[in-house]
Amino acid sequence: MERWWQGTTWTDAWRPIGSTPVAPAARGFAHWSLVGLLAALVGLAIVLFTDVTVLSGMDQVVFGAILAVAGAVIALIGRRSVALRITCVALALFAVAGAVYDQHQVDQKRQELTRIFDSP
Repeated sequence: MERWWQGTTWTDAWRPIGSTPVAPAARGFAHWSLVGLLAALVGLAIVLFTDVTVLSGMDQVVFGAILAVAGAVIALIGRRSVALRITCVALALFAVAGAVYDQHQVDQKRQELTRIFDSP
């Protein structure tokens, strides 16, 4: 078994001789991909399930899209599988596309209301 030296003490991390070395610090990032996945899922859910009206505005939807993008960035920092990171990025893209679509719908409704109330 092999162990890492930190300059003053030995770490608690061990690996079999001849195996691929994994630094102890790199292992700590593995769970961040799962945190990123959770954030991306929650952000996408906020975008998809928030009712947007002309009066309510887009604040919650924008927050959901930002959360999904942040989740994708966090997942990219993580050391999990490439498929998980690609999934997080895809979820973030869907969230941003949903937010853009909602904004487009709100803008159309505002223009329609302006035409109705500004007509003679």
